[in-house]
Parts: sequence; C-alpha cells; structure tokens
Amino acid sequence: MAWNNYRRPYYNRQAVGPSGPQYAAAPADPADMVRIDAVLSDAGFSTLINVAMQDFVKSIKIQAASKKLSDAQVKYLASVEEKLVPADSSWWDATNPENIAKRAFTAAYYKANGYYHIVVNAMENDAAYMPNSTVWEKMWDNKYINIAWSRFTAGARFAIAEVAQGKYSFGPVKTGIVQNVVWNHVARQWSYIFISFESPQPVMIKENEMKKIKAPKVVKVAKAPKAPKAEKPAPKPRKKKEA
Repeated sequence: MAWNNYRRPYYNRQAVGPSGPQYAAAPADPADMVRIDAVLSDAGFSTLINVAMQDFVKSIKIQAASKKLSDAQVKYLASVEEKLVPADSSWWDATNPENIAKRAFTAAYYKANGYYHIVVNAMENDAAYMPNSTVWEKMWDNKYINIAWSRFTAGARFAIAEVAQGKYSFGPVKTGIVQNVVWNHVARQWSYIFISFESPQPVMIKENEMKKIKAPKVVKVAKAPKAPKAEKPAPKPRKKKEA
C-alpha cells in the first residue's frame, strides 16, 4: 500500500477514551459475596489455606462489593473452596499402632524437610485429621521417606553409653562414648551425641560415620595335661577250695 494513499483510522474519542476502549464493568453479583464470606468464616481458613490464597480471597471481597468477579477469579475461588472440604478419613484405621506411629513420623518428616505445609499444619493442630487417601499416597510415593522409615523402624545400631568409634566431618576417627541417640529427619538416619576420650566437647555424628569396636579375640590358654591315673593294684589270687 502506497503511503500517499494511507489514511489514519478515525476514532471516536468519546467512546474510546484517552487510554483505550472503555468497557462498562459487570454489576456486582451477590452470589460472589456469599461464597467469599463462607470461605472467610470457615474454621479451616487460617489452617488449611496458605497465606497467598488468604490474601487473594480478602482482596476479591473488596472487588465483589462493586463488580462481578472475572471467570479466572471465580475458578481460583473454587480451588480455595475445594481445599476447605473436609477430607474423607474413613479409609484410615486410627486404632492401628503402626498407623499412629507412621502418621506422627510423616508429619515430623515433612515439617523438617519443608513440604506439605498445609497438610502438616492440619495434622499437628488436629489429632483426628487425616488427608484423603490420594494425598497420603502421594506423600508416600517418595523413595526418600520410605528409606527414612525403613531406617527408623530398624532402630539405632548404637546404644547410650556404648563405646564406639566416630569420624566427625573431615577429622580423624576417634574412640569415645555415645551420650545420646536421636533421629535426624533431614539426614534420614540415626545420629548420636558423641564424646571422644580425647576431648570432653560433645559432637553430633551421623550413623554412617560411626563404627563398632571389635572385641579383642580371646586367646585360649592351653589346658594342663591331666595327671596319669594311678594303676590299680593286682587282684589277690583266689584260694582253691579243698576237695
């Protein structure tokens, strides 16, 4: 197209406005405000919903007072509502001793490693709370927590007051005594408060840095030869009977 034939498009400034087309906002929908208030008043709002989502719900409440929420905002609000639906824990046997131990271990493990913040928070605040089976399976579909659980249930290899050898960091191997035994969720193994005989300063040593001290072999002392038995005296000759 030749530039001499180009004509600038005509805009009606009253319709367009100084910063682009002006569209009338959709009027407020009372249903939006009802949903938002229900979320804000839910008992789980402060424990099951993260801070970013809480701030979002509070911000759209201001908007909902004057205009309708956008489709994207409604979709996000629905995701918040979904998190507040009580989890179905009917699949979980809360009387099983192994389940009780595993639940406590799971919450402590993910709290120490910084995952599943909302679920862990709910488990800590409510002893009866359990996530649904899908979330629980996802939490355990992780090789690291399975390795940790296996080591935890196997028990510590060293006992308190046991003499052992430990290698702290890059230092030399030292002989000392185990002062305390603790489980380390981050390292996923047992750890020991260890005091070497060379220094009174206790240090934390992981189990893979500890060694058992082999008991010295017992040298068997040769038994003294037994004294020869005394010879029995010769039997006395029998007397012949008289005819």
